[in-house]
Amino acid sequence: MIEAVADAWRIAGVDLGVEVIAPFELVDDQTQHKVSCIAFIRWFGSPSGTVVLGRHSPSELARAAAEARGIFFSVVDERSFAKYDRNLFTDTLNDWGWYGAEGGAPGWFNGEPWTT
Repeated sequence: MIEAVADAWRIAGVDLGVEVIAPFELVDDQTQHKVSCIAFIRWFGSPSGTVVLGRHSPSELARAAAEARGIFFSVVDERSFAKYDRNLFTDTLNDWGWYGAEGGAPGWFNGEPWTT
């Protein structure tokens, strides 16, 4: 299922015009352990981007490594994200927020979070 989610994020990257690396390997600076993540999405979630893991395979090591680098960490439901759904992915990216250059956000980006 993780491969399907990584595939869906790659499709999202092409369709939505955002930089996605999927799968993505995060290295913990302190231990040098490598943690496999579903994806890395540049400019969303934080100025350093977002790493994505599945709800059924969360990793405290990945969370700590991401936080140490200032990278936003998101856990997604594998079933929901296993197939590319443009509305779900744009809603997710809007919720995370754009942190790239001012005026550089994709045209579909409206910045509306899921919750207020």
